[in-house]
This record gives sequence, C-alpha cells and structure tokens, in this order.
Amino acid sequence: IAAAGGLLVEFGTLSAVTGDQKYYQAAYKAMEAIYSAQAWTGLVGNHIDTANGAWVAHEAGIGALVDSYYEYMVKAYVLFGDERLVEMFWSSYVAIRKYVYLAPWYLNSEMFTGRIISATQCSLGAFWPGLQVLLGDIDDAIMTTRALYAVWRRYGCLPEKVNVVTAVPV
Repeated sequence: IAAAGGLLVEFGTLSAVTGDQKYYQAAYKAMEAIYSAQAWTGLVGNHIDTANGAWVAHEAGIGALVDSYYEYMVKAYVLFGDERLVEMFWSSYVAIRKYVYLAPWYLNSEMFTGRIISATQCSLGAFWPGLQVLLGDIDDAIMTTRALYAVWRRYGCLPEKVNVVTAVPV
C-alpha cells in the first residue's frame, strides 16, 4: 500500500518535468483504487492483491507498509495542488483518529472492525507528526513527538517497534 503513495510523488514529478500527465494519472489511479477499497471504518489494510483487489492483510495503522500512502497524499497535494488528495487524507485522518489513535500513540487496528490488534508503535510512523504540523494539528503532533522522543532517549534510537504498554522494543 505504501508503494502507491511513493509513486504518486515520483510519477507526478515525472509528469511535471515531461509535461505528460499520463504518469501522474497512472499513479493517482492506484491511490484512488486503494482509497475506494477501504473498509466501512475508513481504514485500509497493509496488503492488497493487485490482481483482484482483495485485501490480503487487514492490519491498519500509519507505520510500515502503509506509511507512504498517507504521507504522499499530503505531499502530492502540496506539490501538485490536487484537492481530491487532501480530501482523501482528511477522510482517512478521521478514521485513523477514531480507530488507530490511542493518545499519544498510533497503534494497529483491524481494518474491518476498528478493533486495536497491537499495542505497538512502529518507528515508520514517526513521520505522522510532521503531516499533522503541515495540516495544522499542532497539539497532537507535539504530544506524539514527545512520546517518540522519550522512547528515543531511553534507547538511544527509535526501535522498529515499541510496545506502548511496557515501553519495551519488540
């Protein structure tokens, strides 16, 4: 899922440089397909079968395997001014806040039920506060950044995953 996000910025840039919108449109089509396949909760999983559009993994979060999907919705909006992308992001943001956010952490939930399935914060989710700042959600960005920094100070790095209950890397 994350790959579709990265392609949007890369292919969008290629379209901007060449003047041919086919590259951006192809990447946008992939983003739109993923967004359209979201569960009733508004969440997306982290693996989809590209041949048939069926979800293979139902783990929803902001970390590994899905991070760039959200990150580049916002960045592509900033770069290319595509209002639909920021609309998609805000819709997703509401779902993430409802089902994934357990202040100050962003955990993983089952995409179809919204039930939290993991008490771990993934290091790849560390980009999230930056997006929040870009979009004006400063208070929550500060809270999550402070929590991540506390983990960093404890271990001298941000572990791949940390159990937010025990504060132990997993």
